[in-house]
Amino acid sequence: MNESNETNQLEKKDMSKANIWFAVVLGVIAFSVALIPFFYLNNAVVNG
Repeated sequence: MNESNETNQLEKKDMSKANIWFAVVLGVIAFSVALIPFFYLNNAVVNG
């Protein structure tokens, strides 16, 4: 019983790490995608 509990805890730790990295990657992608239009609009305004 103790061994199975330990393995379950390890799996949960790994899953939480994976979820954190997944959230970080999604956040970076969303941030970069959100910035693209701002740079595009700024360049268009300066050139216009």
